[in-house]
Amino acid sequence: MYGVNRRPTTELNGPGYLTPCQGGRLQGKLALVTLLPVREAEYKAKDPTLHLSVSVKTFHQPHPTYQCLLVLRCLYQRDSNPDVWKKLQNLESHCEERRKTSRYEEDRVAVAQFVRHFFNLQDFSEEQILRVCGIVQVNGHEVPVTEPPHVAIYETASLLEHHCRPNCSKSFTSSGGLIIRTAEPILKGKHLSICYSDALWGTANRRHHLSETKFFWCTCERCADPTELGTFFSAIRCKNSPCDGYLLSEHPLLQGTPEETPLNSEWRCHTCRVVVPVIEVLETLEKVGRYLSSMEKGDPRSCERFQEQFENLLHPNHFYLTDVQLALAQLYGQDCPEGLQGIRDEDLQKKIKLCRQLLALVDHLVPCKLLVLGTYSQDYLEENQALSTTADPAGASAENRVRGVLMFELHAVVAEEARRRANRDGMDPGEFRDRLLESKRLLTDAAFLLQYEPEVLPEGKMAVQARKNLEDLNVLLQNIHVTIGDSPI
Repeated sequence: MYGVNRRPTTELNGPGYLTPCQGGRLQGKLALVTLLPVREAEYKAKDPTLHLSVSVKTFHQPHPTYQCLLVLRCLYQRDSNPDVWKKLQNLESHCEERRKTSRYEEDRVAVAQFVRHFFNLQDFSEEQILRVCGIVQVNGHEVPVTEPPHVAIYETASLLEHHCRPNCSKSFTSSGGLIIRTAEPILKGKHLSICYSDALWGTANRRHHLSETKFFWCTCERCADPTELGTFFSAIRCKNSPCDGYLLSEHPLLQGTPEETPLNSEWRCHTCRVVVPVIEVLETLEKVGRYLSSMEKGDPRSCERFQEQFENLLHPNHFYLTDVQLALAQLYGQDCPEGLQGIRDEDLQKKIKLCRQLLALVDHLVPCKLLVLGTYSQDYLEENQALSTTADPAGASAENRVRGVLMFELHAVVAEEARRRANRDGMDPGEFRDRLLESKRLLTDAAFLLQYEPEVLPEGKMAVQARKNLEDLNVLLQNIHVTIGDSPI
C-alpha cells in the first residue's frame, strides 16, 4: 500500500460546498460527487460583537487570509453537521510527520491563531485546528474549474491509495464534482489507486512532492526502478566518451530523503558502469531547469531550440524533454492563421512523429486499455471476479487528458497529411480512405478519453470539437464509400 488514506468521508468542497458522495461502485463507470451549499460557515463563525476588519490592498491575487476558509468550513461542521464532522475526523492528518516541517508552524500562525483570534473561536484549540489543516492538506484535491483553482475533499476519493502507475483516473465536472473511472478491468481484491502527484514528473520530483504535500515517501514499483519501467524518464547521458549509455540513480528510494548520504546517492552509467556524484547530476538538471523556466512560452521555435540544445545531454524520454515536446506537439499550427493547412510539410511530419512518440511513452508509463465492448466474455469476467463487468466502450487512464489531447492532435495531422498527398500526388481513393479511418479511430478515442472534461477547461473544449469533427469525418467517409463502393466506414 502506498500512502493510502483508508477511511472515507463525506466532506467539504471549497469554495463553500458540502460534498456527500453518491454511489461508491468503481466499475468502469462513475463515482460522482454532488454539491450542496453551506457557504454560511464563514458568516456565522465571526462573533457579531467584534469589530475587526481585514485591509485588502491587493486585488489581483487571493488575500493571504483566504487560506483559512476551507479549514473554517470544516470546523463549522462540528456544531452544524456532526455526522460530517465525525467522518472528517476519521481521515488521516499525518500530524506527527507534519510537526517536523516548517509548514506546520506556518499553519499555526497563519491559520490556527488567526481563526481563534480573528473569528473568536476559542473553543477550538490550536492542535484541533492544526489537525484539520493536516486533513485538508493530505486529503484535498485541487479542483481546476475555478480561477484560481480551489481545494475539495471527497468521500470516495479518500478511499483511493496512491500509485505512480495508477489503475484509476479522476476528472471534474463543471460544478466541482469528482468522477473516478477505472483504467482497466480490476480483479476483486486488487487495490484501487490514483496518482497523488504528476505521473509525468521524474521520480525525484514526484517523491519530493508527495513528501512535502502528503507526508510519505512513495516506494511503488516505478519509484524503486532506476529506469522508471524501462523509459529512462530521469536519465541523463553519460559523459564518459565514447560511451553512449545513460546515468541512472543507484538508489532512487534514498534520493532526497534524510537517509541519503554521499555514499548512497551516486549515479551509475548503465553501459560503461562509470560512477558520478549526485551533485554533478543535480547541477546538470538545475542548468536545464533554469533554461526551461526562462524560455519564451507558446513559441514552437523556442521549444525546438531547447530540444537541439539538450538532446545530447538528456535521454530522449527525459521528463524535461517530454514537457517541452508535449507543448510543441500542440503548438505546431497554432501560430498560423490557416491552422494546420498553413504549416510547412516539415513541421507537419515533426508533429506526427512527436505525437506518436509521446503516445507510446505515456502508454508505457501509465497504461490504458482501450476496451472494445465485448472483448471480455461474461464467463471470463465472472471467473476472474472483475470489477469492470460493465466497462464503458473504452477505459481511461490516469493521464487520459494528456493521451486524449495527443490523439486529438494526431488525428488532425494524419487527416491533413492525407489531404496534402491526395492533392499533390493523386493518392489512391482506397489509401485515402484508410488514412481517414486511422484519423477517425484516433478521434473516437480522443472524444472518449475527454468526454467528461468540463467545458471550462481546454480539454473540455477539445472534447466538444472532437465530437463535431467526428460528425464531419463520418460524412466525408460516407461520401467516399458511395464513390468507391463497399468499404468499412
